[in-house]
Amino acid sequence: GQLNDVLWIFFEHGEPSPTNVFLFNGDIVDRGENATSIAILILLFKLWEPECMHLNRGNHEDPIMNESYGFRDECITKWPGHRGLEIFYGFNELFQLLPLASLIDNETFVIHGGLWRRDFHLAQLRRVAFRRSLPERPGVGLDVLLFDSVWSDPHEGKGIGANPRGDAIISFGPDCTKRFLRTDNLKLVVRSHQVPDSGQGYEWHHSGKCLTIFSASNYCGDCGNLGGVL
Repeated sequence: GQLNDVLWIFFEHGEPSPTNVFLFNGDIVDRGENATSIAILILLFKLWEPECMHLNRGNHEDPIMNESYGFRDECITKWPGHRGLEIFYGFNELFQLLPLASLIDNETFVIHGGLWRRDFHLAQLRRVAFRRSLPERPGVGLDVLLFDSVWSDPHEGKGIGANPRGDAIISFGPDCTKRFLRTDNLKLVVRSHQVPDSGQGYEWHHSGKCLTIFSASNYCGDCGNLGGVL
């Protein structure tokens, strides 16, 4: 919901165009007063030139989160009464159409949260029926993939570990990243989802094979972090 960051990114790096393509990696709504403006701006660029703008789904592109973290209230405040609720639910229907991940130049895998508690490969991901609500907990089968895609974080320990966000959420280690990249002949995992400890808007993990990019500067008005762009 931090519109000023989006406008600054366009100012610094140029507006989206067929030769200046942007990929937003989820969580464009909540925790800011202008999420609707960001969503509309992205959609207008997408309508103008479909290939200049892309958007992955984050954990906040679902009513499980955005009913409570500001987006619902923003819609109702800007469009009072029943109209605001219609707009809120309409956006959430649209969010169900967003992909969980994107592949850039057949070598960079971009996903909002990260990898999974079980091994999945690109061929499997392409067959996933992702156009649905996100699960509240990992559950079984498809729910595991959907949940971990938007909630997991990297850690430097081996394998799958606990996550301070909650007992249902996992952290994935460098061996998980290495195995995923090797299996599908990829070079890098790019993800977002958390303010980097460096405060610089980006942070490398797993010996340079996983990169966190976080574009919201001074997150929530009190983190003091810089925003990052790749």
